[in-house]
Amino acid sequence: MNITEDKLGIKNDRKIDVLNVKARKEFIGSLRKNENIYPAYHMDKDNWVSIVLDYTKDLDDIRDLIAESYELTI
Repeated sequence: MNITEDKLGIKNDRKIDVLNVKARKEFIGSLRKNENIYPAYHMDKDNWVSIVLDYTKDLDDIRDLIAESYELTI
């Protein structure tokens, strides 16, 4: 989805593309320590994170998170 950075607590109003993915609760804290991963926009922040696609370079990490999110939501 396309949102402004301030929705994630970034002090800017530039539009960015983000992807929300569900993650295991035990990994949420460590995921949020990564650059460009934030508490989920408009979702349950205990189970979801938002990945800023505009700033993310490693597509393999995103693929892994999407696969895990799919498994958790089926």
